Amino acid sequence: MSSRSGLSSWRTLALRKNFPILPSIDYSRVRRRIIRLGMDLSSLKALRGSREPVVLDSTGVKAHRAGSWLERKYGKRRNVKIHVAVNAKTGEVIDMGVSRDDVRDSEMAEGMVDRVVNVVEVSRVIGDGAYDSIKLYRHLEAMGIEPIIRPRKNARTDRGPPSRRSAARMIRDYGYDIWRRIVGYGRRWMAETAISIFKSIFGEEILSKKPRWISVEAVQKAFIYNLLLNTA
Repeated sequence: MSSRSGLSSWRTLALRKNFPILPSIDYSRVRRRIIRLGMDLSSLKALRGSREPVVLDSTGVKAHRAGSWLERKYGKRRNVKIHVAVNAKTGEVIDMGVSRDDVRDSEMAEGMVDRVVNVVEVSRVIGDGAYDSIKLYRHLEAMGIEPIIRPRKNARTDRGPPSRRSAARMIRDYGYDIWRRIVGYGRRWMAETAISIFKSIFGEEILSKKPRWISVEAVQKAFIYNLLLNTA
């Protein structure tokens, strides 16, 4: 029996029994319903909280077939950037942000850290050179969090936030490799691994087109990633 004839028989039986005939479900309808679940950042509560460093990183993703509104809102840029905060011990994504691909990582970091401290105890924040911002250093120091951020090569050792001066001085005197081992900067690999797994599971495209739904889709994917991580 073909699928079409089987469907016709089912509809005939449904009419006879007064069963409700539901509309056919397609991928687009299912996806729209999933997106409208309304999941937000509060869904990314750490499943295994601990006082561990938080690693910050970001990655670019393609906005699938989203040319019109991206051109109106962001100019000619077609991509968006996903920012993640990862627990350095568990590998869980505990916060996430979405921005244009020309927004600096350090600009997104402050808000992410402010949200993260409400979820887990944060001892240190680890980030690459993209987070080397005096404003971010001072923000972290004011919160009692130790910044483990790689300073730029021309970073001053006689002015600026104390932790930045210390890092720049140590790299100058002992070299990058020694500094990296002493301060634990190598734990950045947790965020790099999380992003790599995230992209291998969900791909490098965001299917949503509007900014609001892009953020919801990204958070939903991160929530699923955390669940998979904790059931592995």
